[in-house]
Amino acid sequence: MVSHEELQIIASPADQFTHSYVFSVENFDSLHTLIDRLIDATCGKCSTSSRTDIIALIDDHSSSAMTTTEFSLALNGITYILQHLMAFAKVNGQRFGVSRFDDFENQYLSLTNSLNIDEMLSYVQGLRQYRKTCPASDCSANIPRNISTAINDVLLTQFINTDPKARNALLVFTSGRFDNIDKVREEVGVITRDTGVYVFAVGAGYDSNIDGLQSIAQEASNVFVVTEDNLQTLDVIQSQLSYITCS
Repeated sequence: MVSHEELQIIASPADQFTHSYVFSVENFDSLHTLIDRLIDATCGKCSTSSRTDIIALIDDHSSSAMTTTEFSLALNGITYILQHLMAFAKVNGQRFGVSRFDDFENQYLSLTNSLNIDEMLSYVQGLRQYRKTCPASDCSANIPRNISTAINDVLLTQFINTDPKARNALLVFTSGRFDNIDKVREEVGVITRDTGVYVFAVGAGYDSNIDGLQSIAQEASNVFVVTEDNLQTLDVIQSQLSYITCS
């Protein structure tokens, strides 16, 4: 098997348009990404952005929460992506943030380029899955939450004051096992429309609901499922976390 490092040697070097010209053929969605890249490289309406802002959203809501094994795999997926960001914390490079959402709140490590990669990795691997409890009177007063409200919260609080020239990407790690997938598809479509945010859905393990994942990403080519044996599938996303933007 050819390693990712060997493919990087073979491929064209990174340039102002992308940090990687390596694509994984283990996942045929990469062909869609390759076509996108060819369009980006030749489209007269495309230009480079100053940087990329990336948020990883971890779904820990009780109605769609991942199992303990899936949650651990999701953290490993985020770790893998972080380890392969080629311009993390560089001037006009890539910034990364993490949000974990449950029934009551979104917890954030906001977009930052002040932490080094080891500090970011330590934060991610230190996340724990847990279930909060609260008195029935308090819980009944809470506004109903689901994956749609979590995504909306990220868009309103994390991407609202970013560099207007930045490329924004949201990576949603979820089981996809939603109570009403059609409703999620409709709500997320409305929430993300015209935001300019690239949304990817990543399922942790083969028990992920593909229809649910696609309801988040809206496009099949932006859906990924990973296991401990094929984390390299996420290499495909790396080419999307670059600096091209098109009108």
